[in-house]
Amino acid sequence: MIKGIWVRLRSSPIAKILLGSAGGQGILLLASPLLTRLYAPTDFGSLAVLTAFSAVIAVFATLRWEAGIVLPQKDTDAKALGWLALGSAAFISFLAYISTQLWPSSIELFAGSGAASIYSWILPLTIMAISFHKILSAWMVRKEQFVRLGQRNFLVGFGQLCVQLGLGAFGIRPIGLLLGLAGGRLAGMGGAFGPTGLFAGPQPRLRDIFRVAQRYKRFPLVSSLSATVNSVGLQAPVLILSAFYGGVAFGLLALTMRVLTAPVGIISDAVSQHFEAVAAKGIRSSRTELLLQVRRTVLRQLFIGAIPVALIITYGPVLFKIVFGDSWESSGVFAQILILGYYSQFVISPVSKTLLLLELHGRQAVWDVCRAIAIGGGLVGCALLEWDLFQACIIMVLVQIFSYGSLLLIVIHAVKSKADPVIMPVPEAK
Repeated sequence: MIKGIWVRLRSSPIAKILLGSAGGQGILLLASPLLTRLYAPTDFGSLAVLTAFSAVIAVFATLRWEAGIVLPQKDTDAKALGWLALGSAAFISFLAYISTQLWPSSIELFAGSGAASIYSWILPLTIMAISFHKILSAWMVRKEQFVRLGQRNFLVGFGQLCVQLGLGAFGIRPIGLLLGLAGGRLAGMGGAFGPTGLFAGPQPRLRDIFRVAQRYKRFPLVSSLSATVNSVGLQAPVLILSAFYGGVAFGLLALTMRVLTAPVGIISDAVSQHFEAVAAKGIRSSRTELLLQVRRTVLRQLFIGAIPVALIITYGPVLFKIVFGDSWESSGVFAQILILGYYSQFVISPVSKTLLLLELHGRQAVWDVCRAIAIGGGLVGCALLEWDLFQACIIMVLVQIFSYGSLLLIVIHAVKSKADPVIMPVPEAK
């Protein structure tokens, strides 16, 4: 049975994406022992804060236009969504730059004194780079360019590592660690050019862009808000814990999050990208097949993650001490606490796009808001009660497990609905 599952995984489109993603993020993970010797724990705390800020803003920056790229029948309509996303991202990145100039104290609250001067240019650059990366990913998924997508994902990790190691070796810290986020995304610009790239071939006219914007207006009006709240729910722990705890302890926790996020992101993103392409076809044909895809994906993720989770729970502190050095042993204790929350995200997040593809934006928005309030409220409550960082992490994990479990139930119920598919072709221009 296990051998059969492995053979199917190896020959699937997921494996084509996963190979490149694992290579790119894998070298980052393997290089972490070098990075922990070039950068201090507080630098990793600064990286976590930048990642959180840019991730939240980048989700809103594109107004979620890119989420609809896989849906139109015509490539020019899909490109129109891409241009809408690019324009929105450029505008929001500019606003982020202005905001850091006008309210530097808001950055320093989370990233520490003096951070505003660095974030003022790194933050908008990172937002734009991440947005561009998402748009190109959506285009490559639409074209089912899974091999090229994997290659691009490798370049992202490799580019990030080169920037972080290169600048770190010259003592340029924490800028080297922070700049790697944008550098990696810009290094992997595949999908933009070439004969089948986003910018190749016929481009949409201005009236086509307005027509497509009208057809998919629910993405910016509802889905962008939902996705932003979802991202806030994911990143709120970092920002809240940084604001209330900060210092070396938060830096140790930040390394733990980095190490756990890497494998979760590698596999979940690859599975999610493939699931999105398959689900879009299933929505147009058979809800039964879509439900089977949801179940297969969840069970596959459960199987893949079981052994690593058991190892972290059993040997977390020992592994972190051996790999990263004696001073990072406490990060292993954090890993033992956080791993079950990441496991729930790993298993369920790949199928979370089902609600958006079914255009059930309202349900997604309600879940996102509830999850963000629960996590944010729980952590703020821990801080006000003066609980320590370990206790706060336990509360965070419990909320994550409950939240993702409820999301899976919502997805299954939506797919089982007897309503007809709602995805319709974009009307032709007159």
